[in-house]
Amino acid sequence: TAYDDYVMIGKQVIPATDGAEALITSSTDNGVSNVTTNSGRTFTPVSGSGGHGNEINSSQNYIQLATDLGNDANEGGSFIAYFFGLNHTSFNKFMSYRYTAKHQSQDYSWGGGANMETTSAINYLRFKYSTGNVAAGSRVALYGIKGSNH
Repeated sequence: TAYDDYVMIGKQVIPATDGAEALITSSTDNGVSNVTTNSGRTFTPVSGSGGHGNEINSSQNYIQLATDLGNDANEGGSFIAYFFGLNHTSFNKFMSYRYTAKHQSQDYSWGGGANMETTSAINYLRFKYSTGNVAAGSRVALYGIKGSNH
């Protein structure tokens, strides 16, 4: 609660289970329940000849960052996610991100954002995968951004 804005950074983040989806959840009650979100993302290959496009998730209890991530040797990825106004109680909360990782056999970059549909203060953020755990050695950090109120 010391800051309104936050940055979450993941380096060399690998799912313990192959084919997992990268997710972030938010909560107003210290993680007991998750805030409903609407999110959208674009995806583009950064190597090879994979497809590109857009995806939208409506009324979910998570923000999906990336899909079908690999966990073989030298796989995994990195991300940066920005969260805005989490302590304000007069409007919904927003975030944006960029995630680059191995999707199946190709390298991809996802970019997107989300509306966390609550006017209550968010006091809990969690990075996780849709199945399994975050593999040992993965690094995720959360930083508060000090700023002015004008």
